[in-house]
Amino acid sequence: MLGSIHLTHFDKVLQRIRSGCEQCHIISIAHNSAGSFLRRHFSALVEDVDAFSLMTYDFSSFQNPGVGADCLLQEGTGEADDGGFLLKSFEWRLAAGAATSSATCPGSDCVCVFAGPNSPLWWVRDCVEKLVPDASSPHRSKILLGLNLYGLDYSVTGGSHILGPQYIDILATHKPKFSYDDVSKEHFFEYKTPTGRHVTFFPSLHSVALRVQLANDLATGVSLWEVGQGLDYFYDLL
Repeated sequence: MLGSIHLTHFDKVLQRIRSGCEQCHIISIAHNSAGSFLRRHFSALVEDVDAFSLMTYDFSSFQNPGVGADCLLQEGTGEADDGGFLLKSFEWRLAAGAATSSATCPGSDCVCVFAGPNSPLWWVRDCVEKLVPDASSPHRSKILLGLNLYGLDYSVTGGSHILGPQYIDILATHKPKFSYDDVSKEHFFEYKTPTGRHVTFFPSLHSVALRVQLANDLATGVSLWEVGQGLDYFYDLL
């Protein structure tokens, strides 16, 4: 298995594959960063590789929440309502393929912790189309569009990945109200604990169905990260 491809190692990777070594090679895409796997790398490998597992998730992370995220604003004094935490939504839009956002801080001394979607649908499509722009190309069939089965739980202290059982426990304990982001096509909700507010993004039947349909529309396969992490009924869609 090969992890994220860095340009400095690409020649060695290509040499190993063409040497005839019997190994499953999985190529993951590091987006918006130095060392990203690009179309020219795909073209160089496509005749020698059976499939590419495309890392079309982790668009947002606890260190890099991505564009269009929500903002957990923490007052510096910690004395505001709700334990010092306010949830502010970004106003954001897509313009010429790029997102722009803005948020306001309720005070001059605040810390902003962002919470964003894991796998925006527009970005998933963009990842595939950048590698193989020609929709009629047979090379599309070698792409396995990555589906995350886990969720992201953001808090003012950072956050953590959550799996199906943890997600069910949060729903049972806090009974949050769901919201839907119509741009990323993901569900999320907010809940509060004694340590502050949380924003959680977790796949739903609707969001998984949209991504499976997108894979069909783009003539790709799918890969799961990873089996056993989500909810059992996700597999009914495959």
